[in-house]
Amino acid sequence: MMDSDLTRASTLANSVSFRRLASFVMWLLVSGVAAAPALAESCVKCHVKPAEAVTDRRIFHRDRWEAGVHAGLDCTDCHPGADPKAFDQLPHRMGDPPPPCMDCHDDDFSEITEEFQRSVHATQLETFTCVRCHDPHVMRSGLAALPREERFREANRACIRCHREAVIGASGREGVKGLREAHAWIPRMEAHAKMRCIVCHTPVDGYDTHEVLPSDQAVRSCEACHDVNAPLIAKYVGKDDPSSWVTNPLVFKEAYLPGATRNRVVDGLLRGLFWLAVGGALAHALLRILTRRNRPRMSAAAEKVRMYPVWLRVWHWSNAILFVVLAYTGIRMHFGQRRGPILSFETAFNVHNLAGSLLVVVGVLFFVGNVLGRNQRQYLSRPRDGFRGILRQVRWYLIGIFKGEPHPYHAAPEHKFNPLQHLTYVGVMYVMYPLLLLSGVALLFPGFLPRDVLGHPGAWWMAAIHWILSAAAILFLVGHLYLGSMGDKVRDLYAAMLDGYHRHRRQEP
Repeated sequence: MMDSDLTRASTLANSVSFRRLASFVMWLLVSGVAAAPALAESCVKCHVKPAEAVTDRRIFHRDRWEAGVHAGLDCTDCHPGADPKAFDQLPHRMGDPPPPCMDCHDDDFSEITEEFQRSVHATQLETFTCVRCHDPHVMRSGLAALPREERFREANRACIRCHREAVIGASGREGVKGLREAHAWIPRMEAHAKMRCIVCHTPVDGYDTHEVLPSDQAVRSCEACHDVNAPLIAKYVGKDDPSSWVTNPLVFKEAYLPGATRNRVVDGLLRGLFWLAVGGALAHALLRILTRRNRPRMSAAAEKVRMYPVWLRVWHWSNAILFVVLAYTGIRMHFGQRRGPILSFETAFNVHNLAGSLLVVVGVLFFVGNVLGRNQRQYLSRPRDGFRGILRQVRWYLIGIFKGEPHPYHAAPEHKFNPLQHLTYVGVMYVMYPLLLLSGVALLFPGFLPRDVLGHPGAWWMAAIHWILSAAAILFLVGHLYLGSMGDKVRDLYAAMLDGYHRHRRQEP
């Protein structure tokens, strides 16, 4: 490796000075054997500062310099003065300009040159050189080995520096604020700011990182990332491997990306449970139809007992509508695969967050109403007949209803639920429902979640909990809707949640 590099260096003898050739050889030595970094001490006094907040390219950090690929060079190797005292005067009289990058980097840049010629940088700037984006003082190799946030921060440093100055010059606005306004259409900008600028500002097809697009041609589609087959993920990470137990494994490990990252095993299990619940309800309904002659005729007139106050009915239907919206938009985001203006990822995201926020308000109404109206007694009291009552109710659902046996338990103001409902509703309303709301609120503010839990981002774990709870709630909704048809007449229990009256009918002779 060293012999071939020295041979390549010798071919530059006719085009560069001996001093520059020596600098190039020194750079090779530093790259190969990690020679100690060198800095002109007179330069260090003014140009090297420890403060992380420094953004002026004339002032840089020693640790960043020492980690860079040019750490083995002396300052004067690239900044030759007109005379020995050139750097003692301010501003410096630089003399000869720094040598072109190609004096040392003689690789084939033709492809990069072609990309750059198509770039907005080439068409709108009179002079544009490598060092406008690649700061030679701190440029380093091996960025991929850095932690994700540091890697992206290093990659975006040049973009933010120049475009912040451009915003100030064009409008007088503070730079960072101006950049935020330009990207205001992006939800959760703080999370997206951890991506490299070139991800959205270069062509989707091909790895053309030097072809920077005009702002009006930048990618503005959420599905470009939030999809299993997202083109930007395919471009930078690679296409999804359908044989893997997770979608986009590399992304799955480092980030929670709705629509692009999910667990195929868990999703398959939850889908199976959903269709099992739907299939079970349909099979049960078919048996009820086939055995309807076994059931006695019920009177047209019904005894009505006022049982459900207005606030409870308002909560019930508001909760139901919001949950259906949340389930639909959540599934849309989770599974992706849908493009178009009717329900784009961005629309589903915004609707989901709005409906979720409203559901939190409705949930608070439920718990406050339970306390003030003393409705919590229906949940926190002992189920009728205890475990024996639960078994009796299960038997009626599985056997008794087909034989025409009467309901083992009728609703009453002091006992609205049968024993099985009682057990189920306590678990749903006092365990699953609060956890579902809390996990949803946590995902609205992912910045407060732990960065890493057992090798995965905290947001990934919270999203997994939220998704599993949501799936359980969907399964409950399927069963709830079907069991609502088991009143004395199919419509009775649905009607009760509209007008507040429970209906009890007698058998006709």
